Amino acid sequence: MSDEFDDFYLDGEDESTQSVDETDYLESIKDRLARANYEAIIKHGIDADQTRNPEVIRRIINETIFYFQDLEEYEKCADLQNHLQKL
Repeated sequence: MSDEFDDFYLDGEDESTQSVDETDYLESIKDRLARANYEAIIKHGIDADQTRNPEVIRRIINETIFYFQDLEEYEKCADLQNHLQKL
């Protein structure tokens, strides 16, 4: 998994110190978060004029794209890339 989700681990922990249940739980959270981000962007779009910090929004979208690339869900990547270009 890429580094953008490292903050899910406690200090001194990494994927190798996580139990199977903890790892499954964290993967579930990452999946739900990525899918919620995707659904919100597709359903509501992004109002570039109302975005206070567009760099944060770009980073979130890029992290979501990377997640879906790992899952080979390229249609979602393309949808998100289209919205990213509007920022």
